[in-house]
Amino acid sequence: MDEKQQTNEHQQMDERFRALLGALETIKNQYVAEAGLKWYDKHIWVPRFFFYLSGTLLILLSVSLPYLATLEGPWRTIVLPIVALAVAGLTGLSSFFKAWFKRV
Repeated sequence: MDEKQQTNEHQQMDERFRALLGALETIKNQYVAEAGLKWYDKHIWVPRFFFYLSGTLLILLSVSLPYLATLEGPWRTIVLPIVALAVAGLTGLSSFFKAWFKRV
């Protein structure tokens, strides 16, 4: 009879534990998961916009580099190095955004 009583207590404890886990799951979903996703959905547009902008600028500036290299005068001495630095910077920024989006 003592073993039966211990088994019954174990089952009751298990049921209470499962009920507690269910309540905690509800709290987690309500205050942690949903709140975090709402904040993320609200704030993701800024980094996403800059990711797309940097990608577009990277493509446009990369395509213009060979053309700028054929020009003479200030285009070659001033504009070409600035565009090359911008391409390098945007490449790094693009890599940063890709790594950031993988984490999030």
